[in-house]
Order: sequence, then structure tokens, then C-alpha cells
Amino acid sequence: MNEERTVQAYHVPWYRWLLWPLAVLYGLGVWLRNRLYDMGLLSAVQFDVPVIAVGNLAMGGTGKTPHVDWLVEMLKVHYEPVILSRGYGRKSKGYVLAQPHTTVDDIGDEPMLLYLHHREVPLAVAEQRVLAIPQLLMDAAEQKAFSDHRFVVVLDDAFQHRSLKPGISILLTTCNQLYVDDRLFPVGYLRDWKTSARRADIVIVTKCPDDLTPAQAQHIRQRIHLLPHQQIFFTGLQYAHPYDFFTGQPVELDKDTEILLIAGIARPEALLQALSKQFTRIHPLFFRDHHVYRENDIRRIDAAFQQLTGARKAIITTEKDAVKLWKFQDDIQQRRWQLLVQPVKIYFLFDQQQACMQYIGQYLSHASAGFFD
Repeated sequence: MNEERTVQAYHVPWYRWLLWPLAVLYGLGVWLRNRLYDMGLLSAVQFDVPVIAVGNLAMGGTGKTPHVDWLVEMLKVHYEPVILSRGYGRKSKGYVLAQPHTTVDDIGDEPMLLYLHHREVPLAVAEQRVLAIPQLLMDAAEQKAFSDHRFVVVLDDAFQHRSLKPGISILLTTCNQLYVDDRLFPVGYLRDWKTSARRADIVIVTKCPDDLTPAQAQHIRQRIHLLPHQQIFFTGLQYAHPYDFFTGQPVELDKDTEILLIAGIARPEALLQALSKQFTRIHPLFFRDHHVYRENDIRRIDAAFQQLTGARKAIITTEKDAVKLWKFQDDIQQRRWQLLVQPVKIYFLFDQQQACMQYIGQYLSHASAGFFD
């Protein structure tokens, strides 16, 4: 009798349980803050303009940026999205509107990547997003003086931003590490209680394998325990041909090309696994998420590259890392690296993309009656 294999549950490593006293203290702080909002003692602002928040309960690694990228691309068909992010890792403070001269130091790596993908979309970063939304909308109206102003605010990484109440909340969780199996930081990777998932309107299970079956998806649905109002969708990551760091042109590589993989992202295992299917020899050199590259990192990468012995060799990095490596472009040219950038997009399993957009579209069509009139 053939029994369908279920998706394996994630288990917290035993040694992290030694940190449980810190997790208790952290959890109490998060619980108190949520409780104050739930009781109305701390108020949340709701805007007339449609607002869609994308975020996660875990500390990175859920594929948030590719999903925001996809959402903005879809919204551009009928609306005028604007993007607001906190700008994690930036060196600036306060409200910063992305402009042609903007650098990764000004707005952070993920917002910079989104800006490069959607230069016509107004994007800003700010710590106080309640105050930043009116400013961003005014800036967007000035940039699009002849538009009908069908603005939709896309909040990047805002699931825990309780001072602002979005019209739709999209919660991301990875297929191999569902939030229901995780624990509060620092024992696990959750930055909020699992019960906070009830605030989500849409749950997207990300980084699903290509061969995820309907039965496995149903098993995940049962484990997440969706509320009646919640919708669930499943997405995977799609890696296109890498492109040249300087020219942006796609590059075809032989499978025997020896690869040095450079990545400063959370949970890079999915990327490594995908490239391992394309190349026989891969040497990973991983940095922490949001790593800020310095001169000594360039020397370290060069040393690792020079140690490769293959007749054909190349360096592959992520788009998120590429925007931070750009300031070393002269040094990279002098070192004569073949530096390639690996783009990544999301795709929906089970032909769910249309259903997801229909759900979002229903909200947009009814949001703030008369706002678009």
C-alpha cells in the first residue's frame, strides 16, 4: 500500500532550548504590547487609501522580497502602487524617498532591490510608517501629476507594525519551517506569538518544492488551522538564468563550471539546492543576512575565487547582495571576476495566482468606498 509522504515538521535544535529563559522574557514583552493594542489602550491608525501589508512571524528567510516584488508587479496593471519599508540596515534616519541618486546605504538592501525592479513606483523608507504614508502619497502625487491617483500602499515587512491597521495582511511562512512548528526567539526564530497569525487575511506557504502534492498541501492546511476568513496559497521559487553583474545580460554556463556562491541572505539553503541541480561543483561562502560588505570581504571572496581549480569558474551572488557589492565595481573589474547575479521570482502552485489576485482585487474594489471615484 502506497502512503503519501507528508511534509516533515521542523524541530528546534535541542541546544537552543537552553535559551528558554530569554524567550520567556521576550515573549512577555511581545504579549504585553499585543494585549495593549487588542484592548484598545494603544490605538492603530487606519487610512482611507488601500493598504496591503506583507510580512512574517519569523526573522527573515521566508522570501518576503520576491513576494512584494510580485505583488507590486500585479498591482501595476490596474493601480498605482507605492512601497513603504522600514529600510533595515540603512545608514540614514527618518523618511527617505528613493530617487535616481539613492544608494543602498540610504534605504537598505531590500528596498533598493525593489526600487531597481520598479523605478516608476514611488518607494520610501521610514521608521514611523504612520507618519510616512501621508508624505509618501504626497510625493507620489507630485511624481504622477497626470495620473488618476489610484494609489495602493504596499507595506514591506509590516506584520508586527501594530500602530497601523492595513486593509489586508499577508503572512508568509516557509514550507519546511512553518510558524506552527517554530518557537519564540531566541529559542526559535519567531518574533511574535503564533496566535498573532489570526491577524492575517492571507497565509502564503513559501519555498514549496515543485513536487508538492495536493495531499501534502491539505496536510499543511490542517496543521495551520486556518480561521474562516483566512485564505491560504502555496508558492515556490523560480531561478532564471543568471545575468552579468555589469551588463545585465543573461549568461549561459556549462554545468561543469566551478561556482563560488556568495550569499548574505537568511536561510540560503534553497538557493544552494537549486544551483546544485545545475552545476556539479559549488563552493558556498555565506554571510549573515543583510551583511554589509567591506574591503576585507572582497579580499576574502577573491581568495576563495582564486582557489577554484576548474578550467571554467564563476562567482554567483543574489540580487540582494549585488546591490551592496556595486560600490566595489572598480575593484571587481580589476580582479577580473566573472560575477553573475541570480534573479529569483515566485510562482504559485496549483494555479492559485488568479485566485489570490481575485481575493486582493475584491478588497481593492470595495476599499474606502468612493476613494477611487
